[in-house]
Amino acid sequence: MSPNNLSKIIIVAKDEWRYWLRSKLAISVMAIGLLLTLSSVIVTSINMMELSHARHELQENAEETFVDQPDRHPHRMVHYGHYAFRTPAPLSILDPGIDAYTGNSIFLEGHRQNSAMFADQKQGTALTQLGSLTPAFIVQTLAPLLLILIGYSSVSRERESQTLTYLLSQGTSGNTLILGKGLALLSVIGLILAPLAVAALISLHDGESITAVLAFILGYGLYLSVWALLVLFFSSALSKNSESFTALAFVWILLCVVMPRVASTTAATSVPSAGKLETDFAVIAELRKLGDGHNAADPAFDKLKASLLEKYNV
Repeated sequence: MSPNNLSKIIIVAKDEWRYWLRSKLAISVMAIGLLLTLSSVIVTSINMMELSHARHELQENAEETFVDQPDRHPHRMVHYGHYAFRTPAPLSILDPGIDAYTGNSIFLEGHRQNSAMFADQKQGTALTQLGSLTPAFIVQTLAPLLLILIGYSSVSRERESQTLTYLLSQGTSGNTLILGKGLALLSVIGLILAPLAVAALISLHDGESITAVLAFILGYGLYLSVWALLVLFFSSALSKNSESFTALAFVWILLCVVMPRVASTTAATSVPSAGKLETDFAVIAELRKLGDGHNAADPAFDKLKASLLEKYNV
């Protein structure tokens, strides 16, 4: 790319920013996006710090209780059980991950298959995620909508106001115009990701691997860049602002609202997961086939004893 074309692209991007600064809608959308991202990073960081402290304390109490119990037979000690708590990872200040689905603690007890407990998603509804304004949720769901509200008229506005022909006649090529509009949208993406980058550096300081941090930031940067390309495509392909906005809104609803729900429902239907009662009954049925290890008169016990005596010539 020649320096002349690059300077033209920068001029187009500056002109787009000039239009946004004069537009109350664009300024309001960008302010809301920055405020939501920054506040979600702060609130999520505080929540994760409190959860980490609480689970560390609970784990210490559980270990003290287990160690301080009176002398018992080891077999009996196993039946008293022990709690294990999972503390949030450093990167959870940006994305809590699957903690809401898998639970955060488990009760370990002999001869039982206990499932993880306190999974928030199991206690909520299908719309619970919409009330969880984590940084990851904002970038995945709300940031594309903000890009649509800002950029849906990037090119169609020029065509609708009949300035596109004037720009092309002045020597500005279509590629230069689209690249300039895209550069302006990329700068908006940079503003949205700035609070996340700061929080990622904090998680890196707390012990998170640099690979995970870079994958998080670059992955969401690529994700939002794809949305910027979609915005430019519909704005260039459609001649009116209303048509561009309607098409982009439909795509956002389809990809960010409908598809996740359809995917989760399809997965749950295709590969159903057994509940605790169903798992317990299945385990009991398998144990009955093997015999009761606590009953010395059980036929399976007699068979085992006979085989061991025969094996060692006793």
